[in-house]
Amino acid sequence: MVWGFTQLFGIAVNIHFIHIYGILFAIEVIIMFTFAYFKPRIKAFKFYNSPKINMTPWKYSVATSVILIASIGATYIVFSPIGVAYSGGMVFPYFWPVLIGLVLATIGLVILSIRKWQKKYADVLSYSEDKDERPIENVQ
Repeated sequence: MVWGFTQLFGIAVNIHFIHIYGILFAIEVIIMFTFAYFKPRIKAFKFYNSPKINMTPWKYSVATSVILIASIGATYIVFSPIGVAYSGGMVFPYFWPVLIGLVLATIGLVILSIRKWQKKYADVLSYSEDKDERPIENVQ
């Protein structure tokens, strides 16, 4: 929209692209409501929960998220005034304690997330070990 208007219509759009995203979102919502008003569904949509595969969440999904967020935090610490941007020398005196604290907190949260997952899905794990499959629940 920013670049195409100048080439196609000779109109320069001088607003930030984030504002254009907001404008496009509003236009798309208006289009969806217009279609829903003039061409509504004849039959209401009904969701049927009948998975044919094991839908147990991955055991390490939360742990991986914690590690990724901690990596972002570590990157910030390294390149912030606490780390290499410290004006008084190579690094701030508390750089290593802060970084080690982040690593220890990350390890603790990873262990906690794995234990919570095991506790939450213990019945699924015990059932799948006995039967080699997960029970499929039909929602009426």
